[in-house]
Amino acid sequence: MAIKFFSLCCFCLTVTVNAFCQPFVNLVPNPSFEEFQNGCPANFHEMPLHWTWWRESPNSFSTCVQPQNLNDSLGWAPWNGFGTQEPANGESYVGLCAFGQTPSGGFREYLGCELLAPMDVGETYYVSFKTSPGFGNYYGMYWSCSHIGAIFTTQGYLHPNNAMPIPNFAHVYANEVIADTAIWTVVFGTIVADKPYTHLGLGLFFEPGLFDTFRLAGGPTLGSYYFFDDVCVSRSPDCLTVGINHLAEPAISLFPNPASDWLQITGIELQACVRLFTATGQLVLTHQWAANGQHIDVSSLPAGIYYAEIETKTKHRRKKLSIAR
Repeated sequence: MAIKFFSLCCFCLTVTVNAFCQPFVNLVPNPSFEEFQNGCPANFHEMPLHWTWWRESPNSFSTCVQPQNLNDSLGWAPWNGFGTQEPANGESYVGLCAFGQTPSGGFREYLGCELLAPMDVGETYYVSFKTSPGFGNYYGMYWSCSHIGAIFTTQGYLHPNNAMPIPNFAHVYANEVIADTAIWTVVFGTIVADKPYTHLGLGLFFEPGLFDTFRLAGGPTLGSYYFFDDVCVSRSPDCLTVGINHLAEPAISLFPNPASDWLQITGIELQACVRLFTATGQLVLTHQWAANGQHIDVSSLPAGIYYAEIETKTKHRRKKLSIAR
């Protein structure tokens, strides 16, 4: 089986099999990691609903998390201690350490879930997920690697009681090094179920020497870290092409973006508090949203990258904003 991966900026795929007759059902619960016990992760070690630590302690990231600062904000998206990345879908994603400090380091993190139904033996399943390497920031993640992938098992794991070993195998993985930190790369493939698999795991499932690496930058590093979003397992090839489902709450949108003189925001409640921060965390503007259709004057702000923090009675979200002159 040839495993493929591609960036979101270029996508062309043709599948000519009778699976097109299969209805699209994603067997992965909470596939874009939007649901948490109390709506927002209490800390970055809290896993999304239906997902657990299979080895060591993977992390959760969401725009609803209150950042400590823009250098080591644990659990915040888009900027956190492991890198800078917007969610591929919705407001949240997860991350894990592919390997620690050096490619020969033994530290690994895996996360996994129980599928919504066991796989049928002999049936073909389409598998895809989005991933992006962490880079720099507080923890100095400077390594990237190949073989980031997904594995199917007939049992679950839970660290530290029965942490998953390194199996030197994955059902779907990227043959090449995933090193582009600016985009989400989609890894996808197919498997024919040889067992009634009930669980799915994500991570780097190979020992040193069986995967390739590339150092993204010099300096002290804690290793290789990857973010994950939009996981899909289905008997339909639509799994490789359609948007993954996420919570259908009203989206918060900024426009125009880039902005020049004014900014409007949709999808928020009256009396919401809007704050603008520079890319280095400096608060430059505070505004209370008092009426529909109003604008925020940003004409005095220098051109650059900003983050809009929007706080309502039920939400705490952040959006990236560009100001151009």
